[in-house]
Amino acid sequence: MKKINQILILSLSLFVVSCGASKYTMSDTEIAEKGYSIDGWNVMKNGTKVGTLSSTEWELYKNSFVREISVATSFTKDEDMLEIARFLHSKFPDAKIEVNEDSGNSFE
Repeated sequence: MKKINQILILSLSLFVVSCGASKYTMSDTEIAEKGYSIDGWNVMKNGTKVGTLSSTEWELYKNSFVREISVATSFTKDEDMLEIARFLHSKFPDAKIEVNEDSGNSFE
């Protein structure tokens, strides 16, 4: 009985962890439904440019190289900016993603 409980707890833990990962990434289906793509230096949503690559850099942190991708967007709402970050993280899972409002940050 103890072994069954351990297996159930392990299975539930794996399920919770795997569900939590989708908070930061988009599946191919979600990307298609939302209409995201990359065209050269631009992030596109349903054929309209919603962001532009503003810089890339490499950071050396704790003996590891980390690539940072920065994108400027005209979106001002946090939820829209986070959605772009999720899309980019799905495409570049090993990179640090930064999304900035291109007209300056605000607290809206």
